[in-house]
Amino acid sequence: MDPDRSSALEYVMREARDVQRRLTEAVSSGVGLEGIARVLADVTCRPAAIWGACGMAPACFPPETRPPMRPTAHNTSNWNDDAPFHHQGWLWSSAQPAGPDSLVVVGVEDSDDGLIDTERLALVEASVIAALEMFRMQSVAAAEVRVWGDLSDEILDDDNRARVRAHAEALGFDHTAKRRVALLASDDVDVSTLLAKTRWAVRLLGIDALVTAREHRVVVIVSDDIDWAALVQVLRDSVPNQRFSIGVSSRRDVVEEYHAAAREAEVAVGLGAAIHGEGVMLFEDLGVYRLLAANGDTRELHQFVQRWLGPLIEYDETRNAELVRSLSEYLERGGSLDQAAETLFIHRSTLKYRLGRIASLTGVDLADPDARFNLQLATRTLATIRALAMGSAESGPERAV
Repeated sequence: MDPDRSSALEYVMREARDVQRRLTEAVSSGVGLEGIARVLADVTCRPAAIWGACGMAPACFPPETRPPMRPTAHNTSNWNDDAPFHHQGWLWSSAQPAGPDSLVVVGVEDSDDGLIDTERLALVEASVIAALEMFRMQSVAAAEVRVWGDLSDEILDDDNRARVRAHAEALGFDHTAKRRVALLASDDVDVSTLLAKTRWAVRLLGIDALVTAREHRVVVIVSDDIDWAALVQVLRDSVPNQRFSIGVSSRRDVVEEYHAAAREAEVAVGLGAAIHGEGVMLFEDLGVYRLLAANGDTRELHQFVQRWLGPLIEYDETRNAELVRSLSEYLERGGSLDQAAETLFIHRSTLKYRLGRIASLTGVDLADPDARFNLQLATRTLATIRALAMGSAESGPERAV
């Protein structure tokens, strides 16, 4: 072999071994995908990103890096499982050691096509190591589900609280700590998919939580101080263009007070969906809604709603209209026609017509402050009734809801 070529090959192999060592040390130290991205960025002196399966948010270095969306065989014409490929100004390498769920795509910024051979080798090696780390993380998560899933189910279903406490203590779960119950709901994502995505998001963010599902809700029992915005962002990345709501209870002893906490979370998730459409709603932040929900007997609430909104509810039901919603949006935005019309996706003149119809049907002067207060309270009461009825067989008088 040509001595120069032999020397060059030895150099490449030496560099490759050094990269492999650094990547292995990063994974062994427990820094995960972020550590792999850091090593790759250090080797190439370029921004690096790692996209995993399940639509998870990318691990990047530097952290402020904003890579292109994860390339796939479906959106990338030059996808090749065996060689790096360019996509949107980045060079990418993919690996999936254990099926599609372990797929990892690793990339470095390469708009100038300037990566040298050793840097390309580092990219390929990083994709293999990252895929193995992804598989390890998923295996650990699956094991945790097997261990902790039984405790989650016991907290929800077992009436023998002493047995639940004993099992919690055996697993090292501090059942004396105050925790929150969060319920996740979506009309766009089936509960089994939402459960899998939530478990992955919780694992990815290092959140101390128990996660299970009941009927059409994902149930998360979680410690008090977590970054709800980060959880929402990871879930949005994993289920793009799908809407979901999260309702969170107050801090409680979840072993002894689970059902009370779950009721608070149910009210919060229902009202969050009704008021904001999606996102997180904490029970403590419900304001007047919380006072309304605290009324165990909803008959008076129904009567109050019927007194102020009865004609509008009947009109909406018989004509498939949206007078109640239009009134609610108008009042919640301080009487701003422009803001309410924008939220309702209708023209300003259409909203004015609806408000005229509302005044005619109710016989109420919308300029009267007392009337506006009672109407707004009635729309909020109606939202509370619907939230309380959600998931319950006993929904109260049909006309008021």
